[in-house]
Amino acid sequence: MGNIKNILKNIGLLLAAFAVVFSVTGLTAAAAPSVTISSPTNAATLANGGTVPVRGTAPANTRVKLLLDGVHVATVSADGSGAWATNLTNVSKGTHTLKAVNAEPGLHYFATAGSPSQLHSIDPLTGAIDTRAGFPIDLNGLVPVAVTSPDGKYVYVSGFYFSPSNLQRVDLTTGLVDQVADYPSSLVISSGAFNADSSKYYAPNSDGTVTVIDVASNTILQTLNTGASNHNSAAAIDDKIYASDTDTGLAYIINQADDSVTSFTPACPSGGKAVSTIPDPDDTNVIWSGCDNSYVLKLDKTTHTVILAIPTPGLVAGSAKIPGKNILFVSNPTVAEAYIIDSNTGALLQTIALPAQSFAPVPSSDGSKVLLPTPGNSFANPEAVIINTSDYSLTNLTLDGPTLAMFPGPDTIAEATVQFTIGETLASTGENIRNVSLIAGAVAVLSISALVYRKRKFSK
Repeated sequence: MGNIKNILKNIGLLLAAFAVVFSVTGLTAAAAPSVTISSPTNAATLANGGTVPVRGTAPANTRVKLLLDGVHVATVSADGSGAWATNLTNVSKGTHTLKAVNAEPGLHYFATAGSPSQLHSIDPLTGAIDTRAGFPIDLNGLVPVAVTSPDGKYVYVSGFYFSPSNLQRVDLTTGLVDQVADYPSSLVISSGAFNADSSKYYAPNSDGTVTVIDVASNTILQTLNTGASNHNSAAAIDDKIYASDTDTGLAYIINQADDSVTSFTPACPSGGKAVSTIPDPDDTNVIWSGCDNSYVLKLDKTTHTVILAIPTPGLVAGSAKIPGKNILFVSNPTVAEAYIIDSNTGALLQTIALPAQSFAPVPSSDGSKVLLPTPGNSFANPEAVIINTSDYSLTNLTLDGPTLAMFPGPDTIAEATVQFTIGETLASTGENIRNVSLIAGAVAVLSISALVYRKRKFSK
């Protein structure tokens, strides 16, 4: 148990994988992303009836995200023929921009726990390894933790506790590997997080500091002393970086704008300590925290109060909220199994047997799959599984070496945009005409009354 506790304290992949959710739509080739909006048509003027019917096409059985004036207002699913439709309500008068977005996953990346390590790519649709030219990429030493930038240009790999203070930037365009110079010595570097525009990388360290890297120059900007004693992971949530301290259970929040730091304590039941904080892909008002005593917490993102405390059958190594589904996926570091939990009620839906212990599940953006390496407690098993969330069936993959997690690159995206204007309804126009007629009638009555008054006045 002591060894497992040590793993739980130091495994950086413990929950950084939650911060990224990308698409894995199946094990056979899927159609390239595409999307159209057939209604409303571009430059259309619509009556102000309160509801705007919207429809279009996309690849069959895929999801389409709708943004009105840049704000996400709905997600709809295309049917078997590729048609999708919904209604937008409470749309105000004026001119609006409607965007429909359909996405398919890009390649995922992972580093093997070999000597030296190699950076590999994997097609999440087929499970094919290293289909991209130039892969695998040889790395410097044993660096089994890999994190991909949101723009898909770079991967940072770190040595974890296998190779302390070893952090490298991999250029995915050229394949060049550059060591981060002058990194503080003797530090376990866990899985970090990029900021929103991929310009900075936040590397959490075992001494409770977070090292901030300028990605373009691959140089250290500063080292943040958050006040923690040990940081085991970092995750990007909105414009913040959340870094956990498994020694104290505190969660530290780094503001990306000025790198200021605040903290809070997720209220794990029975004296447990939080080991992670991750986002909810469907509800921006919610975050999730895993506890070291077999609990997962659903928290209000603003107040950090507990909405739901969910007990799990075993220790929590990694967990992820499945996009588009009321499902929480939890892996166990001591037993080769994973748990499917209802994220609204906390009920255990199913236990899944795995080939070996796992630590970092990565869900697809459409919620159809979970990509999960199973390296085991010895980090020696070169296997992974892809789990279908519709029936929880497993597809086994054999890798070139053991890995701790697979981090996605950016999706391939198709977009369609139209502009439309909400004007007056016919009913409103008729009402206005009626009101004008009433006013005209009233004016006429007043005019007649005035004439009668004048005649009476002059007749006197």
